[in-house]
Amino acid sequence: MQEIDRRVIYALLWIGLLLPLVKPLGLPLPISSRTKQCFEYIEKNIKQGDLVLMSFDYSVGPSPDVHPQSFPVLEHLMKRGARVVAISFQPTGPMFAEEALKSQEAKGKVYGVDFVNLGYLAGAEGALVAFAADIPKAVPKDFRGNSLDALPIMKGVKNASDFKLLFTLVAATPGIPDWVRQVQGPYAVPMLGGVGTQIAPMSEPFVQSGQIKGLLIGMRGAAEYEKLVQMPGKSLAAMDSQSIGHILVVTFILLGNIAYLAEKSLAKKRG
Repeated sequence: MQEIDRRVIYALLWIGLLLPLVKPLGLPLPISSRTKQCFEYIEKNIKQGDLVLMSFDYSVGPSPDVHPQSFPVLEHLMKRGARVVAISFQPTGPMFAEEALKSQEAKGKVYGVDFVNLGYLAGAEGALVAFAADIPKAVPKDFRGNSLDALPIMKGVKNASDFKLLFTLVAATPGIPDWVRQVQGPYAVPMLGGVGTQIAPMSEPFVQSGQIKGLLIGMRGAAEYEKLVQMPGKSLAAMDSQSIGHILVVTFILLGNIAYLAEKSLAKKRG
């Protein structure tokens, strides 16, 4: 066992990682309480025609951990009949927002009616303050170059208090504390969040205080939400792949230790 060619181990690991990505296995995935809170809040409180503000505040680096959350969340909001306004305070945010929103456009949702992408607003927390206070003044045109006055979804929208829910996906500045301080608190907008795994501990106190009603954490949170909305996607497949990889690594470690102990025992008997 100790003389197995390491290339065999690498090959088995590659197969174990790639197979679930091609054909998801549907391995058991417990749903965390924070993910359940997000799902249940939308399920109970969002109704047909409600306006939801969704922020895409992450860059390319942490996007694999946060961006997958946007697809099942949007799916759930659209199923509930919500209208979604996307905004970004990170330069790369509009690109991610477009990708997520176009997945709904492909299903028949109408741009400017069911959803809109307002693009990027520079200035971090200062821009967030200006946006929350006067949206038409802060963003006169959307990401696709349309005047906000020409978009049915933006009719009557003045400031952050016009939204029924804020769902912010963050991995940079402005972060959860900025949104709570500048929007959730002053405008009394209920808030849900999606964060990268690394900043989850810093976001947890806001959930415990009730300022955030629920929190998605990393790709695991995206996979859990895919399961809840019955929309199996890349995140669930990735979790299957990760689980198989971990199982193989643990198996190899156990086999290596068994072989080592067996060899040691035989050496004692011979000596």
